[in-house]
Parts: sequence; structure tokens; C-alpha cells
Amino acid sequence: TNGQVPDSACTSTAYLTGVKTNLLLLGVNAKVNYNNCSASMDPSNHLTSLYDWAQAAGKASGFITTTTLTHASPSGGYAHVANRQWQSDADVLSYGYDPATCTDMAQQLIAEEPGRRLDVLMGGGMGKFLPRTITDSFGNPGERLDGRNLLTRWQNLHPNCLIVKKRDKLLRVYITRVSKIMGLFHTQVMNYYLEANDQQPTLTELTSVALVYLYL
Repeated sequence: TNGQVPDSACTSTAYLTGVKTNLLLLGVNAKVNYNNCSASMDPSNHLTSLYDWAQAAGKASGFITTTTLTHASPSGGYAHVANRQWQSDADVLSYGYDPATCTDMAQQLIAEEPGRRLDVLMGGGMGKFLPRTITDSFGNPGERLDGRNLLTRWQNLHPNCLIVKKRDKLLRVYITRVSKIMGLFHTQVMNYYLEANDQQPTLTELTSVALVYLYL
């Protein structure tokens, strides 16, 4: 509401919650200003989304993306932040804010409503969920400073869930045998279609697997 040209954070919020907000914000109303941590953490400023509504109706919910799971485009439905860049605790700290009071988006996705109840999550961004002491599946160190392995936490929260990291494994998944599925196919954003390798699924393949899961 505070700019003529929107970004993918406020537009994500608009199409997933039905409410317009300020530039660079996710899942909060326009009472919140950019980088205002306390206002963004105030539940009275939080918006409910398509994810919340689907879950309340007893429906399966989720999203797929070729960006990161914590990128602005899918995050307007689960994150409540005053800065779209607060994807990990290290990102929050880089802006001069305390991750202990400004909960980062990766942690919100794994541990808070409605993120923790999403059934299908597929895209890139593995580094946002792992501590710096761990090397991810793609040979790169994690980003988190708090020592938390959010992928292990997600697995502990959801018995019989599955984390997939390669295209061939995704295409062989027996959907009926898993409770929830998370696909993480790169440390950061996935490759562009013309630069993709056979280790990363295409957007069409991600969509097909998601639809099969939701249908069943």
C-alpha cells in the first residue's frame, strides 16, 4: 500500500491473504512498517491465509516453488515478518535484529501455524534450515547460527514424513506411504529451466507429484 510498484512479498501477501500490505512485508497488515520487528511479531497484526483456511476446512495444503521455501513468493501464506529477507536467523542478525525476538521465516515454516501443518513443501533453500556446522546435500554449509537443524525437527514432528533431495527419488515416491513430503533440491534457489540438470525436477514434475498427493 505504500508504493506504486509492488514487490513479490506484498503481492504474495495480497494473493494468499486477500489483504494488501506494505512493500517487503509478509503475512502482516499495513500497520507494520519495514523492519519493525515488534509490530510484525504482534499477533494482532498477523493475517490469515489460504493455507489457514484450507487447514481449517480439513483439506491438505502446501506449495511448490523453484525459488527457496523461504522466498517471498510462497511465504505470504505462512510467514509474519517485517522484512522478506529474514529467511534464517543469520539473516535477521545481519539486519541488526535479535533472532530470539524476531523469529525467522524458516523457523516459522517448521514450527508455527500454518507452516508446520503444510503437507507438501517443495523447492530450494536447504541452507536456511541447517546450522553452519553441517554440510548440506549439495556440498555447502548451512546458514543457521542457532545450531538448530530444522529438517530434523520437521521429521520429528511428522512421523512417516519424507524429505527428498533428488529428482529420481521424487519421481519414485510412493505417495500413499508418506504422511507429508518436503522436497529440497538445492542449497539456494533452484536452477533456471534452461540451466537445470537431471538432479533437479522441473516445475511440471513438481506440480505432478503435488497434485497426486493432494488428490489421494
